[in-house]
Amino acid sequence: MKDEVRLHGADLSVGESMRTECPSCGQQTLSITRDDEGLLYQCFRASCDTAGRASGRSLTRVRKKPERVTHYTGELLELDDPTSARLADLVGFDEGHLSVARPRLGDNGRVAYPMLGPLGRRRGWVLRGYDGQYPKALNYPDGPDDPHTSWYPRREDGWDDEVWLVEDIPSAVRASRYVDCVALLGTSLPVPALAELCEYYNKVVWALDADATATALANHRRYSIFFESSRVAVLEQDLKNMSEADLRFLLSPRGESDE
Repeated sequence: MKDEVRLHGADLSVGESMRTECPSCGQQTLSITRDDEGLLYQCFRASCDTAGRASGRSLTRVRKKPERVTHYTGELLELDDPTSARLADLVGFDEGHLSVARPRLGDNGRVAYPMLGPLGRRRGWVLRGYDGQYPKALNYPDGPDDPHTSWYPRREDGWDDEVWLVEDIPSAVRASRYVDCVALLGTSLPVPALAELCEYYNKVVWALDADATATALANHRRYSIFFESSRVAVLEQDLKNMSEADLRFLLSPRGESDE
C-alpha cells in the first residue's frame, strides 16, 4: 500500500495535495498530501478505512497485490502461410521478426504472442486480432506474481542502459532490432512493472502509439523521478507500421543502420 502511495505522490512538492485512485478500494477517493516528513494519505470512501503515512520519495521493492488471472486454454497452432503473409503486410514482419515474436495461431483467427519476462521466460499470452475484432488485444497472464509486460532486449547477451517503452508486442518486436524494448500491453505502468524496470534500466523513452502522445507525456512527468533519464518520442506513425527505413532512421544513432 505505501509503495503505491509513494508512486502516486512522487511528484508532489511540500504542501501540495492530490486526489487519486485508492489501491485498496479502487475508487478515486484517495487524498495524498506531502509534508516535511513524507506523504499523508487517506481514503474518503465511507466503507474504506485506508489511511497512513509513507515516508521518502524512492520506490524500493514493491509488494505485489494478488490479482484475478485468466489463463488461456485454447488451442495454439503453428502460423499458416496466409497469417504470416498478413503479418508481413500489416506490420512489416519478416522471418526474423516472427522468430523473435514466437507467435502462434490462436482462436477466432487471432495471433497469439507469448508474454515474455526479462530473461525470456514465458509468463502468459496476448491474443491480437487483425480483422477489426474487438477488443483488439486480449491478455492472458499465467499468474499474478509477474508484471504483465513483455520484454525484447536488442542483444541476447545483455541490456542497454536505455529502454523504449511501447504499447504493444508488434511495435516492440520491430523496434528491438535497434533498441531494447518493453511492451506495456497498454499505456499504463503499474507499480510491479515499474519496480521490474528499475532493476534493469536507468533510462527510459516513452514511445506510445501516435494517438497517445498526451499519455506518454503524462507518464514521463509522473515516473521520471525513478529514472536517471526519461524522455518522450513524439511519433507521427505507430512503430509497428513504420517502414524499416523510417525505423532505422528514428532508432539508430544518427540514422545509421546497425548492420
